[in-house]
Amino acid sequence: MAAVPPRLTNVEAQRVMAVLSDALSKLDLLSRVPQCRLPHSESMRDSLGVDVTQLLDEHVALERQYVAVTATPEGCLGGTLPDLETADDELRHSTRVVCRLLREAPGIVTQLQAARATEAGGGEAIVSETMSRFLSALHALQEQAGARLSTTVEEDKEGRETFEEVKARDEKAGQQVKQLQKELRAEQASREADVSSRDAVLRKLRATLDTITNTAADEVKAIEEEGKAQEQADHATGAEREAALRAELARLKGELGSRRKEHRESEEALRKKKARCEGEVEQWIAKYDAEVGERYEELKALKA
Repeated sequence: MAAVPPRLTNVEAQRVMAVLSDALSKLDLLSRVPQCRLPHSESMRDSLGVDVTQLLDEHVALERQYVAVTATPEGCLGGTLPDLETADDELRHSTRVVCRLLREAPGIVTQLQAARATEAGGGEAIVSETMSRFLSALHALQEQAGARLSTTVEEDKEGRETFEEVKARDEKAGQQVKQLQKELRAEQASREADVSSRDAVLRKLRATLDTITNTAADEVKAIEEEGKAQEQADHATGAEREAALRAELARLKGELGSRRKEHRESEEALRKKKARCEGEVEQWIAKYDAEVGERYEELKALKA
């Protein structure tokens, strides 16, 4: 098992934070100096003075030299450019000098920014997007280092234990949620199959009712036609036959009424049966909705 490194003392932690703060301060100042070029403003150069302007010009020249060296393949530098190590050392030294100058005279940064904004017409960002992201990352590193260095071993251990406990509870809750979702899908499939079965029964009952209605209509039509034909045939036989036919017609009409009554009663019974089945289907649907709601509430409670 690897040995646990000793924890930094308060003084050592403060030194680390001081180094980070100093680095951020220097980088923030350097980020406001235009890279590889200075604004061509005579008023700015007059206000900065010859020495400061010359120092900044030399720094910009070293930046351009470093860019040229890094962009040139090794072995192709020729006699006009130094090697990479020399260019790096020169730029490092110049950067330290410029940074010291800017910290001692913050007004130089303000003048550089004003001159650059005037030259660009206010449309160019003072700090590049890449440098802004780098500074943001360093600020985040500083905050994380401060939080880590200010945390005791006991607090760090307690935090890890709390994280593992929360992680275990979350995994358990996830498994329960998956199980409930599985049960819910099974219940939904069962309910859907039940509803589908009842819908099939309703369709069959409707088809039966339509058949009975059509049959009754055909029978009524056939009886009426038969009565009319019989009436016309018997009319020719005379008055005596006419009376008999009228009696027969009355009998047939009575029979027709009876059949209509029977058909109406049968139709009414089927309608009641249909209404009862529809009511049962609505009850099953309501019960299904209630159970799904309960399952959903349980799922929300587990997620919470």
